[in-house]
Amino acid sequence: MSKSTGQVFLITGVSSGFGRAFAEAALTAGNTVIGTVRSEAAKAEFEKLHVDLAHGVILDVTDFAAIEPAVNQLKAIPARRANCAGRHETRSVTHHCRA
Repeated sequence: MSKSTGQVFLITGVSSGFGRAFAEAALTAGNTVIGTVRSEAAKAEFEKLHVDLAHGVILDVTDFAAIEPAVNQLKAIPARRANCAGRHETRSVTHHCRA
């Protein structure tokens, strides 16, 4: 992951809707966004938004076996902000992502 001068945001559901809108706004402001998506195709599409600042993580909550590894991957990211399904709190990623 590249270093940016902005903050690091973890945003769920960046393929569409509020998640996509939040991600685009954060990227436009020069922030790094780690966004959850449900497929490799969605990950590739999201990462095209900004080659250096947009990073996709596959997290399909209907695939129960995949949840724990994805959460562990997200816990390792030093995100300063987390936006989960439209809720915003300034806390650590590990607070929001408990396995």
